[in-house]
This record gives sequence, structure tokens and C-alpha cells, in this order.
Amino acid sequence: MVLVVALLVPALVISNPQIAQTAEAVDVSDINVLMLVTDGFGWNYFDTKDRFESWGVNVTTVAHSLDYIISSNPNLEPRPITAELLITEMTPEMVSHFDCLYIPSGGQWAGLIANSTVLTFISDA
Repeated sequence: MVLVVALLVPALVISNPQIAQTAEAVDVSDINVLMLVTDGFGWNYFDTKDRFESWGVNVTTVAHSLDYIISSNPNLEPRPITAELLITEMTPEMVSHFDCLYIPSGGQWAGLIANSTVLTFISDA
């Protein structure tokens, strides 16, 4: 639903200048996004997380890893992050508190799609 609103509002504003004059900002401070990463994640994680948070969206990072410290793409300057949660700790009830599961693009995909635990988690979410 968030994606639909995010795409629909700009389209309406651009196609109808009268709406642009009266459009009001939507309060998104109650939206909770769960971002899934694994070792080798790309720097687009930072861009996306920063953008969401600049809008007031609450972002929680969950990692498919054995540790909370997650290493970034080895081909770039190291920028490790500390995940708030590990995928192995997540229960369906915990996942239900989030409005969206966001998986940043990048080389981490190979590590995510090759793991049945991750695929089950994504499917359940």
C-alpha cells in the first residue's frame, strides 16, 4: 500500500497542476520498514535508509548473518553496519509489526537467494 501511495501521489501532482498547489505532506512517522541485508551488502543500503528516515519512516535492519556486525561489499571501501536484529531471532509476530520488507539491491542477492531460511522468511513476511 505504501508503494502504491508513493507512486500515485507524484503522478497525480505532475498530471494535475491544481493538485500540486493543495497537496499536503503525508505523515509517515507510523510506517515501519524492515530492511534485510547480509554480508556483502551494497552502499545503496545507506542511501535508501537515509531517504526513508528523512521522510520520517522508522527503519529497522535485520541481517542474515551469524553476528550483528555486517560487512559491506568487499569491492568498495569498508562500511560495516550493526544490525538491530538477526533473521534467526525474528518470529512471525515480530514481522507483523512492520509495514514493509525492503531488500536493497546489490551483490548481497547471491547470499540471500541461496538460503532456504531467507527465502522462507521473505515468503512469510
